[in-house]
Amino acid sequence: VMNSDAPIRTFLAVYPDPATQIRLTELTARLRTRLGSVRWSPDHQLHFTLRFFGDLGAADRAKVEAVLAAAAPAIEPVAFPLSGLGAFPDWTRARVLWAGAGAGREALEAIAARLDVLFETAGLSRADRPFRAHLTLARLKDGERLSPAAAATLQNEVFTTPPLNVGELRLMGSALGRGGATHTTLG
Repeated sequence: VMNSDAPIRTFLAVYPDPATQIRLTELTARLRTRLGSVRWSPDHQLHFTLRFFGDLGAADRAKVEAVLAAAAPAIEPVAFPLSGLGAFPDWTRARVLWAGAGAGREALEAIAARLDVLFETAGLSRADRPFRAHLTLARLKDGERLSPAAAATLQNEVFTTPPLNVGELRLMGSALGRGGATHTTLG
């Protein structure tokens, strides 16, 4: 249970619809057999992070919720497929493995950019980097590297989904623990 006044590690997320979630679960099951030492995101926690806020106290969380409530009526639902796999910062130095967003992702990127301006106007800090539509599948442990063969396998993986329908944004809290992060919907 999160103390309502204590700072909470907070982010704004879009979660896959059920049909896309099934495809992602199939993908990660296939990839888990080929990749050893990566730390997989739990399938039920796979999401797009539109904005990571870091630790926010109750007053700042209220500002975020007010911005979202005011902006929501003007935000149209968007749809785009997931398409292809990638790595940050790149395949040879991969730290994060992700599924990309296909055609139509620009609408989600535009929502993230518009909200960022509104968050800044409300007195919250700017995002530390622009939103790039990707869904984190796994992270490599410090010092680990993908083998060239594993990187080639991932780059050649053909992964697409039917359009993912985005109808809601979720404000999430994240508690870090030994087994990874636990996410809780705040609003």
